[in-house]
Amino acid sequence: MKYFISDDHWDIDGYWKQLKCLSTRFSKETFNIISNHSFHDARLLELNISNTSLIKRVLDPTNIEAKLQDIDGYEYAIQWSGVNNLEISFSGRKKIYRSVEADDYYLEMEDRRGLEEWAYDELTPIDDTYLQHEITLHSGAFVNFVFRRLIVKRVRRWHNSG
Repeated sequence: MKYFISDDHWDIDGYWKQLKCLSTRFSKETFNIISNHSFHDARLLELNISNTSLIKRVLDPTNIEAKLQDIDGYEYAIQWSGVNNLEISFSGRKKIYRSVEADDYYLEMEDRRGLEEWAYDELTPIDDTYLQHEITLHSGAFVNFVFRRLIVKRVRRWHNSG
């Protein structure tokens, strides 16, 4: 990551400035969502990878789709198309969680939450064709896509019946 390096080093102003320079590379709807909405703490519901090379011959036939539910209950569909590079780092082994009872006590337990929630992400340009999206999840998982096009849509709101 270039702007969100650690909890102690976040260049939020620099990130928003470079994101505005990328505005013409997104639809108005997508740019509105990514510049005005945070997916921090959103639940990752699905992550799907598809290959369209058997259907049509294109330069980068790989697409990735994700569904997220944000903390307000809205569901979003995200699609990265023309994926040229994909990295996923995830370990479902034991995690260390902060104890509620004592501030500085950590408890090691079996992972039962999987990828967990979205922590933070960063969209940056690679060149005039490709963008990069780096995503860190609360589980420690890291996802990195290099792609041609990003589409983000708000799908619906889940209503809690309780």
